[in-house]
Amino acid sequence: MTQKTYNYAKALYALSVSGEAVSVSEERLKSSKELRKVLENPLVSDEEKDRVIQRIFPEEIWNFMKYLCRKGMVGRSQEIFQLYAEYARKKERILEAVLYYVTKPDQEQLDGIRKFLKHRFHASQVTVSLVEKPELMGGFLLQAGGREYDWSVKGRIEQLTRRLIRR
Repeated sequence: MTQKTYNYAKALYALSVSGEAVSVSEERLKSSKELRKVLENPLVSDEEKDRVIQRIFPEEIWNFMKYLCRKGMVGRSQEIFQLYAEYARKKERILEAVLYYVTKPDQEQLDGIRKFLKHRFHASQVTVSLVEKPELMGGFLLQAGGREYDWSVKGRIEQLTRRLIRR
């Protein structure tokens, strides 16, 4: 990440372009090498790039895409779109978490985890992705906001081993 791409992401957020339009644009750029080549090619006129943009991208992002073309930043668009998503989550206080488990938690447990994370990180909304991980032997491992909460059997054994070795 550079400050420049971060500034573009913030500007995109300030334009109030919907997250859906950004996702659609990101996917179209990601899936078409030819599209990226055309938009990045300095030999293709701005007018032709504008026509391509208007045919392929959602209307609400046209001006931003045109600006990226004029500034030679289309090659950095994937990074800009990813930073936009991170910035939007931060501004809207949305926290993403990953819960690694052995036994899938029920809805009541998930609600408790969301409540804990909302309180801990002052989040307005929490999205929890569930990943089965049998090697934990029991319990679960929660990653959110750059932190890790290890309530797994494997983690407890490792913690106990470290304590015993220190003595």
